[in-house]
Amino acid sequence: MATTVATRGAALAFRRRLSLRHFSHSSASASLPLLLGHFHHPRPVPPRGSPGDLNMAPNVPAFQPLTPSSPRLSLDFVPDLSRFTILDSHLGLLLLRRHDDHGDAFLACDPVSRRHALFHPPPTMGRYSGGTVFSAALLSREAGAGGLRFEAVCVAVDVDAPRAWVATCRDGDCRWRALPRSRDVAIEFDPYWLESHRVRAAGSLYWHICNNPCALALDAATLQFSFLRAPAAMWDSTTHHKYRVGESPVDGRLCLASLERDGFQLWVRGSGEGSDHGWVLERHVRMQEVLDAVPWLPRDILIRHAHMWLSDIDAGRTGKVFIASFGYGRFSTTLTPASWSACRRTMACSMGTPSSPTSRLRRSTVLPEFQRKSDTYTAPTPSPPPPTPAMAATATATATGRRAALTFRRLLSSHSAAPAPLPLLGHFHHPAPVPPRGCPPRPHTTLTVPAFQPLAASSTSPRRLSLDFVPDLSHFTILLLRHRERHDAFLVCDPVSRRHALFHLPPVDEYSSGGIFSAALLSRDDAAAGDPGGDGDGGGLRFGAVCVAVNLGRPCAWVGTYRDGECLWISLPRSREVAIEFDPDLLECLAVRAAGSLYWHIRNNSWTLALDTATLQFSFLRAPAAMWDSTTHHRYRVGEMPGAGGRLCVASLEPPGLLELWVLGSGEGSDHGWVMERRVRMLEVLDAVPWLPRNVLLRHLVLWLSDIDAGRTGKVFIATAGFGRFSYHLDTGEMECLATEDGMEYGQPIFPYFSATADG
Repeated sequence: MATTVATRGAALAFRRRLSLRHFSHSSASASLPLLLGHFHHPRPVPPRGSPGDLNMAPNVPAFQPLTPSSPRLSLDFVPDLSRFTILDSHLGLLLLRRHDDHGDAFLACDPVSRRHALFHPPPTMGRYSGGTVFSAALLSREAGAGGLRFEAVCVAVDVDAPRAWVATCRDGDCRWRALPRSRDVAIEFDPYWLESHRVRAAGSLYWHICNNPCALALDAATLQFSFLRAPAAMWDSTTHHKYRVGESPVDGRLCLASLERDGFQLWVRGSGEGSDHGWVLERHVRMQEVLDAVPWLPRDILIRHAHMWLSDIDAGRTGKVFIASFGYGRFSTTLTPASWSACRRTMACSMGTPSSPTSRLRRSTVLPEFQRKSDTYTAPTPSPPPPTPAMAATATATATGRRAALTFRRLLSSHSAAPAPLPLLGHFHHPAPVPPRGCPPRPHTTLTVPAFQPLAASSTSPRRLSLDFVPDLSHFTILLLRHRERHDAFLVCDPVSRRHALFHLPPVDEYSSGGIFSAALLSRDDAAAGDPGGDGDGGGLRFGAVCVAVNLGRPCAWVGTYRDGECLWISLPRSREVAIEFDPDLLECLAVRAAGSLYWHIRNNSWTLALDTATLQFSFLRAPAAMWDSTTHHRYRVGEMPGAGGRLCVASLEPPGLLELWVLGSGEGSDHGWVMERRVRMLEVLDAVPWLPRNVLLRHLVLWLSDIDAGRTGKVFIATAGFGRFSYHLDTGEMECLATEDGMEYGQPIFPYFSATADG
């Protein structure tokens, strides 16, 4: 047998010799090697909330350079690379293992010089002799050698104790030595739970044990095994978290980290007050705001904690830690200052585990932090402020994209003010069949193709607008224009120039970023609007839009910027001032635009959800208490008062036929900040409609105010349960039945359409 089983005396001598050689290459007093980047196995992104296929074969290793000036390394010189998996990276060498039908083999390579050496594993026979090898690592490398000369270790579980096999490789010749089984460490658990990838930290190798407060340790100098115990704070009677062993980025001390519900914890070796099994809490970083800023992560803290964990502390000493998740991607975060960046994805793949740092032999400068962008979320990080607690919180908020959001809000605010009132051309609506009398319209009736009704004064105008240029028009609803079947597409169009743009919703789902219940337009580029027939950059559709979602009891907004075929979505933080303490299904999906804000009525509620289109801040608007006394609560509508002022108002149709309009004001008679502006008696007008019920109370039950005309025509719209739809002019007292020529009625809502230019 070529392998020599060392006696205990020979083993101790070998350990001393290995210790001298090891410290000659990796002493803490020597300069750290220059970090070039990271190797990893890319893997497909699994479905959200799913761990993916754990038995899937890893992809070919890929290299991610640290900086643009770093070399672009590759392992394409390795034969049959697709059969190998990276086990270790140390002293400029990579250790790979092949374990398949073609046999078990190891390969060490230098990606810079592109040299490699293939060697076979130790001649063990599993549980019968020598133990079962579960991991391997590099120990040392001979400096100045022309060929590859290094030492590696294989770790096996032999019956109930760990055993180390040490290999010495010299220019293609490999010799294995078996060290005695450990007498100090007993494997009293299933060896299956030992992780196969080692962690190198503070001169030792560590193997985490799944669901265990201890990690198996091997001193790289003496080759003695031991156990490393995690702090008891992580392993009380109710919880046990996934911790990771590593090195402190600043001084290389042994540390232990975990991602808890209340933040990131970093423990270092120490004694004295607060010591926990020889560990002292060094840092506690609150990451809730940083995690909340990632739009596709679950909003619920408990669900998010169950789907995310700390996967590694970067062995490259960059100051970063890696965070993994079930289907939500992989991330890196820098400990100082707090920032968040998604690992770069290529071909819908995320960085695999582990991420092995690759270095040259010396390191002379401190490397700058590198930033990455995610697929759909852009969050530029400013220069770090002084590390005071208050400024650290400010830096965290800024890293979430708050500064980008404020910049975007100012941009939208500058575009939202129109220099002059635009001419109203008419109204768009979805014609609806008239339901049987006494029956309300069916809420799930399939909507018809949108129709345009020009104003009476412009009925002789040749501008009879139509949306027949929109592809698959029957599949869209006027909400911008939203696809009714897939619910994943928006379409914005200009009926005058007959241009249109199809774009998709922001990348959200109801489990991570809330379900989107509404959308609205925010602004339009004046240059694009003023050239309806133009081409090129000045004549394309350019606009801003907003999607509103309810995310675990808080409203949040997604702002989209569309420019000539490209749409960028920006996720704003959840509102801190507004809480949705009712069923979100009661929110109406269609927004009312009035006095510079968007409003969403809430069924059977005295409050309305509001969004300021200039600041993009949410709030609640309360209706007058007169509409919500202890016995009655009526359907009120928010809108603008007709006339030049366009003041915010609230209107309702009260029995026995009183139309009340309230405006914001104070003083005598003020009701929650509202003052009665107008009261119109409509009893005689309603009595004049022959098919309406004569009984006043019955008529009030089947008739309600549906909207204030946003076209500022001085009209309000009245809906009924099967008796038709009407418009009523506040100044002339004229009541008109809103029926189409083919026997249908105007659908709800009725959208005013203004010309894009002041000349109409």
